[in-house]
Amino acid sequence: MIVTDKEGDPPIVWNYLRLHAQVPWSTDLRVIGQLRSDLSLNAAVGYNGWCQDSCMMHVAFDSAHALTRELLREAFQFAFDTCSVVYGLTPITNEPALRFNKKLGFVEKYRTDHWVVQEMRKEACRWIRDYNGKRRITSTST
Repeated sequence: MIVTDKEGDPPIVWNYLRLHAQVPWSTDLRVIGQLRSDLSLNAAVGYNGWCQDSCMMHVAFDSAHALTRELLREAFQFAFDTCSVVYGLTPITNEPALRFNKKLGFVEKYRTDHWVVQEMRKEACRWIRDYNGKRRITSTST
């Protein structure tokens, strides 16, 4: 099940992102997560840095199997409902994440001594093509 934090309740999805991907709180942060059958989180996606027609995406997950097609579709649809470009900032030393991002469809745009900036454009995103857009996101206060 895909969930999001509900205003006024403990920020369960953000806490998962904070612990697993060191995503700091920001006033423009939006999050979605995926629950296991025991109602614990196994993956989360966060968005912030909304600027003009773009945002930054942050992802954390327990294992490669935690990232289901449902979560990936929802993650990109959530972002592309608002903007047309999503950026990822990955440490240059995190080769598994860089390879994974490339498999998702991100394109490398810039490389420094420490970071790789990757981009996904809405028109190039295979995760939202042919997606009927039916939302199944609920709050974490169930």
